[in-house]
Amino acid sequence: MRRIVVMVVLILVACTGLAAADRLDLEQARLERNKQTVIAFYTTFMNDHDPEGAIKKYVGAEYRQHNPFVRDGKEGFIAAFKDLFKRNPQARMEIKRAVAEGDFVVVHVHHLDPTGGKGRASMDWFRLDADGKIVEHWDVMQWVPEDNEVKNQNTMF
Repeated sequence: MRRIVVMVVLILVACTGLAAADRLDLEQARLERNKQTVIAFYTTFMNDHDPEGAIKKYVGAEYRQHNPFVRDGKEGFIAAFKDLFKRNPQARMEIKRAVAEGDFVVVHVHHLDPTGGKGRASMDWFRLDADGKIVEHWDVMQWVPEDNEVKNQNTMF
């Protein structure tokens, strides 16, 4: 009888370990899906100049904007980027890195300057819903300084 109890306990421990490993694999897959969603969203609206397509494909039912210079909601986002592309039809960016944790994805972005300047650096935070759709955005942005203004040898990227 004792042998049976030990075997049952060992089987339960093994199953619990497998379940935990499966949960970890699912979480890693969800984080990677969220990173790829944000990268595709950013690339579609910024490099393809298609804010409507980006919103339609990658954003959830609601979109909350925390950038104080962009109106809240999907239409505010679309209007802001249509205006940007009218003023700067050469606008492009490079995503330097993306990090995902929980429901958040952060991208470190170099906004290129087609006139030859250094451009801008941004850190954009996105929150995604359970379906992997973007529902909220925050950002901070600064100009990349000219070489003669830099106080160290480290780059911003």
